[in-house]
Amino acid sequence: MNAFVFNLAFFFFRIKGSRNAVTSFEFHGQSLVTGSKDRSIRIYDLATFELKHQLQPPHYDSISCLALVDDTLYSGGGSQIGFIKQWNLKTLKSNLTSNSAHKDSLTSMVRLRGFGASTPSHLLLSAGKDGTMKLWSASNLEAIQEVRGHEQTINHVALHPTDPGLFYTASNDKTVKVWRLKAPQ
Repeated sequence: MNAFVFNLAFFFFRIKGSRNAVTSFEFHGQSLVTGSKDRSIRIYDLATFELKHQLQPPHYDSISCLALVDDTLYSGGGSQIGFIKQWNLKTLKSNLTSNSAHKDSLTSMVRLRGFGASTPSHLLLSAGKDGTMKLWSASNLEAIQEVRGHEQTINHVALHPTDPGLFYTASNDKTVKVWRLKAPQ
């Protein structure tokens, strides 16, 4: 087995701009999109690290997660009631908002890839502090299904790297669960 030694002390560049903790980011072409506890979404140029845009209006509460579907960004968060906001990154405008997406704040969100001929490829999966997961239509933010996934906060949702119907959740209940999403019959 080969051993790799990384110089973790090497510091390349610091992107400034947020007034509070940066909680999430996504790459969009040659841009870095960040969400933060200061309720803002900022878009930086990856070549120059300069701020290109700040999406307006800002959220009413902190942002805890981002998910990207082509040129559409989804931001989620909240401190008491979870929300999801949909943004068009071409126009830099907000299209839709679901102000009561979860009973508590959102913690993680991913786009589910298409799996099966009858399943739409634009599905969004959100998870929250309330231990629930919700499946959404990414196009109109309509909730499709809600499942209680854990007894405590779901901290993270991740897709399996090769199986589009498989995803994992990690929770404060000290478990990682593996889920299989099945297409409707």
